[in-house]
Amino acid sequence: MDLKNKFNGTKKENESEPGNENVPGYNRLAQGKVILSWSAPEYIIYKKNTLWYICFGVILAFLIFISLLMGSFLTAIVFVLAGILIYVYSERQPKTVNYDVRTSGIRIGNRIYLFRELAGFNIMERNHEVYILLKSKRIVMPLIHIPIKDQDPEEVLNVLGEYLPEDPEINEPIADILAHWVGF
Repeated sequence: MDLKNKFNGTKKENESEPGNENVPGYNRLAQGKVILSWSAPEYIIYKKNTLWYICFGVILAFLIFISLLMGSFLTAIVFVLAGILIYVYSERQPKTVNYDVRTSGIRIGNRIYLFRELAGFNIMERNHEVYILLKSKRIVMPLIHIPIKDQDPEEVLNVLGEYLPEDPEINEPIADILAHWVGF
């Protein structure tokens, strides 16, 4: 560790770009040249009308009633807490996130995914919203969703295609499809 540079205010070699010193795992390998850059909401928000909230409330009340009828008070409490969490999440507004495609990988906000950590990608479209699905080599986070927003999908396809294989077999999991169908 170079203590002289740490305390005298000079930048280290891997801190040459502003804002990168706080990025976890940031190093010289992750710098790379920025090829594409854009900002977009962290997730697609779906409008929920009054009918959605009424249906949600009726289903939740039914589940709580059945739980209490069967004498399962703990299950009823879990349903109440789940209902509160779902309501709070449904009202949450997405943050705007910065996305960069670099020669070394992809930066999503403060997280860098090196191309060597990724297995492939696919560009998808749902409800007139275009997004990238990245397949990670990690078991814990196998798919990474990136909304494209105002970027040209052909340009993104061409740039990513230079570094990762396009894999049309990469699709959204059933749980994500159901969540979008329900309004999340």
